[in-house]
Amino acid sequence: MILEVKNLSYWIRNIRILNRVSFQLPEGKICAFIGRNGAGKTTVIKSILNLIKSYDGVIKINNISSRLPRSRAFLGYCPEREELPSSTILDFLLEQAAYCGVKKSNALIQIHEMCKYFDFPKEKLKLNLRLLSSGLKKIIMLMQSFLGNRNLIILDEPTANLDFETRMLFYKFILSKSKTGTTFFISTHDLFEIKEFANYYIRIANGKILSSNSNPPPIEID
Repeated sequence: MILEVKNLSYWIRNIRILNRVSFQLPEGKICAFIGRNGAGKTTVIKSILNLIKSYDGVIKINNISSRLPRSRAFLGYCPEREELPSSTILDFLLEQAAYCGVKKSNALIQIHEMCKYFDFPKEKLKLNLRLLSSGLKKIIMLMQSFLGNRNLIILDEPTANLDFETRMLFYKFILSKSKTGTTFFISTHDLFEIKEFANYYIRIANGKILSSNSNPPPIEID
């Protein structure tokens, strides 16, 4: 299992946010992590990323505790929103690549390949991140999460602000990557769209896991 979560519990001021959340995620899956607003999706993700540290339970990435820095080598992440630095796109992507241990020469190859794939002109890599539209910022954040050879990529509302054509390119990309063993853990509200591409579903409500399997839930889920 690339991701194991066991008995994950979390409180805020004596209010239980997560209640013994447990699930396992096999390699090579495109997993839709679904639930209503406030169900606990973001708290689970922050716990996996070790952004929340005061939880009870065990989280393992590739059989390594997520509390250990070396687990980050296997993990990519694209947040729903990100306050991007005032730097060029290329400098930002190279910095992110270096952070996950990718050599500059290899990073440049990957960056240029993704620019071509997502029809993003290489000349725009010189632009400051803060000058980009919300849709282009999302493309850059997706690119940085794909850099390197990460086994598990967590994506929080990855198609928000993307046009239809780019969304389809995104799904085509992750389908291809999943066939080589990369696992995608996608938090989304768009069950209509994700059902066309996901092959695993984890459903959460009120801080508890309701189901975890390959069967899509009813379409009326928020």
